Order: sequence, then C-alpha cells, then structure tokens
Amino acid sequence: MKLAKAKIQYPCGTNVIDRVSLDVQTGEVLLPPRLRDVMKEMDKSETSSSFSLEYQGCMLAVAVDTTGTFRVKVPDVSTATRRSGLRSLAFPSKDQREQNGHLLHLLSAASFIGAALSALSTTTWNGHAIAQTGSLTISALLLWAVGFYCIKED
Repeated sequence: MKLAKAKIQYPCGTNVIDRVSLDVQTGEVLLPPRLRDVMKEMDKSETSSSFSLEYQGCMLAVAVDTTGTFRVKVPDVSTATRRSGLRSLAFPSKDQREQNGHLLHLLSAASFIGAALSALSTTTWNGHAIAQTGSLTISALLLWAVGFYCIKED
C-alpha cells in the first residue's frame, strides 16, 4: 500500500484534496471514511465529479468498477520515472525553476569574478584579452537576467 494524493473536482467549483491508499499491485484505491462521507453528501446535490490521483508525479484517472470499488491503472515504475525526469527538465515546477534561477545566479557571479580576474591579470590588452573579458562579462549579465526571470514569482 502506498499513499497518494487524491483530487475530486465537482462542476460547482468545489475541489476536495485528500490522501488515499493505493494498492500498487491491483490498482485499488482505498478511501478514508471522511472522504467517502464527503463524496456521498456531494453526490446528493451534484451531478458527476472528476476523480484523479497523483502517484509518483503522474496524474491517474480513477474509475469505479462494477463492484463499486475505485481503481486506477498504475503505470510501469521505470516508465513513470523516466517520464517524470524528462518532464521536470521540460516543464519544471515552481520550486525547481526557483532553484535553477539560484544556480544561474551562482554561475553569473562566477563569470563576473572570472571577468574581473581576467581584466586584473592582463598585462597587455590585445584582441584575445578583450574578447575573453568581454565574453565573461556578457555571460555574467545573461546568466543573471535568465536567473532573475526564473526566480521571479508568477
């Protein structure tokens, strides 16, 4: 049994979020009594709900079988892990984006320090020295700007 985050959405705009138990082998979803009671009360006044749960970064649709038990199709662990890793690179969460911004600011500071050290250690200014110092300075500014964009709130 594993814990998963369940989300039930009703057409009136009510969203119910709770933890449920998931049997990974059979795909059976076990609801806590409080959630079952809330669903019974909401079913009296509302039409249909959208019931899904989040397990290992994947959103799974929950369906009711003929016996009245809730079931999901649990994806293969290796496929889900690979997919979530690629998804986090292409579509990072807010926390991941913020951490990426902090890393970019760190790299920006390192580039700026490198440009300063390059400028201070240069005895004869030729094309190579100007290009090296200039590229480090431009890199520092670009990394700072992208890092600022990643850190700012939505």
